[in-house]
Amino acid sequence: MVINFFLSPFSVAQNIRSFQSEVINPLGTWNCIIYGSPDLGNENYSFSFANDYSVLVSKNDAEEERLWQNISPWVINDRELFFTDNRMARDFRGDLNRSNLGGDWRTSNSVGGWWCTRSDEEVDHSFYNNNDNQKVGIIIPLIPEIMITPAYPRQAHREGLEGRAVICFEILPNGEIINPEFLELSDEIFRASSLDALMSTKFKPWGQLVDLESRPACRSYMYRLDYAY
Repeated sequence: MVINFFLSPFSVAQNIRSFQSEVINPLGTWNCIIYGSPDLGNENYSFSFANDYSVLVSKNDAEEERLWQNISPWVINDRELFFTDNRMARDFRGDLNRSNLGGDWRTSNSVGGWWCTRSDEEVDHSFYNNNDNQKVGIIIPLIPEIMITPAYPRQAHREGLEGRAVICFEILPNGEIINPEFLELSDEIFRASSLDALMSTKFKPWGQLVDLESRPACRSYMYRLDYAY
């Protein structure tokens, strides 16, 4: 699927200036979680958006050195951000009215979402535009130290309700979880138990709090009943 939206560079810059007090300015580098792929699960990527409307992407793999690659230009239309990653045939849409950059992605046969936090990393787009692949540092993995399974709400159990919740959040370098945001919630009855489980979860520290910014993560909770026949 090809995105057909296009704005001239002047229009894009004008849009950002007009809305910068009301919406997210996407310029800069973002650490992101891409979720919803049935085969890949949650994927950790970084996107970098430049003034020349180019987009760089890197997969944050703890086992390998990180590579930046130049993908499609980004455009803005009616407070929404659009770009395409042709390597995986994904069309991305970002809602600039949110508090965190994110939105949904689509392929010819699947859909999902993405959610980002700002990074303090600076990327020289003019350098990478002349070199498709460049190595940078190795990303320290986010390792769960304590993982809590949510309790099935009693009312939901009595009423035979099943459901799903997706929560994205930030992790501080000391492993603390902050700023949880529900991206999907099938029924309000599952909100409290999902949030309680998430906020009782702990990640291993991965840096000094004064030196590093938070990193994004998402968790999915499935509520399914066991039926006895």
